[in-house]
Amino acid sequence: MPGPSSGALLAMLPVPGSPSSSWAIYKARFKATFDGADLRVCAAFWLFGLINNVLYVIILSAALDLVGPSVPKGVVLLADVIPSFLTKLVAPYFIHNIPYHVRILAFVALSTCGMLLIALTPASRENNAIAVKMLGVIVASLSSGGGELSFLGLTHFYGHFSLAAWGSGT
Repeated sequence: MPGPSSGALLAMLPVPGSPSSSWAIYKARFKATFDGADLRVCAAFWLFGLINNVLYVIILSAALDLVGPSVPKGVVLLADVIPSFLTKLVAPYFIHNIPYHVRILAFVALSTCGMLLIALTPASRENNAIAVKMLGVIVASLSSGGGELSFLGLTHFYGHFSLAAWGSGT
């Protein structure tokens, strides 16, 4: 059973053979829906969402390559999810004291350090190499959680289209 949003979408699309089936009418309805949207803001928040979450997805996809067959892949999942969750749980109590530009620079640095720790650690299956890779996963997860918290807070200043663009990017 289609929801109310799907009905609104179907009402926007031209029905072949009907008097309202012209693309000009569809274009006008589409333009009216996005009236007031700033393309630069939407593109920026789409990229913020994409860049902030791509490392999370890459790390989960590479779980077997990171730890090898002898270590459960759930270790990578936990190292990727728990720090991000704890960041989102604790940071709202103090992060408002840190300006957005400082936060973003800190999260870029954390993300870069996490990627470098993972990428530059030898492919050895020794425990210390796996531990260093897991440290990189944890650092990247902290960056992802803090970035999500900050960018979602930043959408307050740019309107509801920025939130939609962020969600589309993720």
